[in-house]
Amino acid sequence: MTPIPAFVVEEHHEALLVWNYALIHGWIPESGNTLLHIDEHADMGCPHLTISIRPLLRDLPQLWNFTYREISIYEFIVTAIYQGIFNRVCWLQPRPCSRQEQQVSVSSYQSRGKALRLTSGFCDPDSDGVAARYEVQDIHYEFAPSDSVVLDIDLDYFSCDQAENQVERLEVGETEYRSFQDNHYHFLRINQGNRVQARREGSRYFLYLKSYQDKAPCPLKVSEQVILARLELFRRYLERNKVTPRLINIARSRISGYTPQDQWQFIEENLIRCLSNIFDLDVQSFESIAVAAGSSPSSVSSVRTARAS
Repeated sequence: MTPIPAFVVEEHHEALLVWNYALIHGWIPESGNTLLHIDEHADMGCPHLTISIRPLLRDLPQLWNFTYREISIYEFIVTAIYQGIFNRVCWLQPRPCSRQEQQVSVSSYQSRGKALRLTSGFCDPDSDGVAARYEVQDIHYEFAPSDSVVLDIDLDYFSCDQAENQVERLEVGETEYRSFQDNHYHFLRINQGNRVQARREGSRYFLYLKSYQDKAPCPLKVSEQVILARLELFRRYLERNKVTPRLINIARSRISGYTPQDQWQFIEENLIRCLSNIFDLDVQSFESIAVAAGSSPSSVSSVRTARAS
């Protein structure tokens, strides 16, 4: 059996680079792939781009800059559908849900490849729309087989902190600080409420995001015992449905705060062990993609992949 290429990335939008890298190497076909998306979140946001994605197809150096400058951690799947990589997406949710299935299409405003739109139904023949089948289910449903499956896993499927306690701050000038303090209709107040707070620290001014006095635990964060139970159910799901992916990518989601800081390594180590018991993995370094894109490996976080012992 041919070993399955597997990559670990820090944040989920970097999967777009992995998928295009796999296309260039011939690990997955140019089109007609199925994405099996294992995640707490759907990640089906539509990006509004400043540049057209059309000229960037399969161009890894340009896609490298595009990924980090244009899309967020929840807009990469719709982008990949528009690229034509996937014609089927199956989102596996961690909690029980009814199975749903629908036809969707991704097109862009005026067919310019910038403002992407996700709509239900078939493509408008006069648009640049790309069709896909979209499924939502939990682990108790069967997964219909596919010739080419990409297994896309976010560690926050097994335990999630929802970035609720991810405190971030941005230094601003005194003028912006005063504007935020004095303007009842400041756009950040209207959109974020008390999630954003202005503070003066000596002669410097900062805007803080989600700096709460009382830290409330996220109800989606579970114990290590529950994590192991979910991993076992996931293993059985893959074996029961005879899922044999051509490519595996794993997103840590720890910098963004969605996977708990005190659990991500435990989840990753046990997930790699779980997958290694089923598949012959060829775990590759994400830094190799950086080199292929003409970027310095030091430009990305050092991703050291946990291996099964």
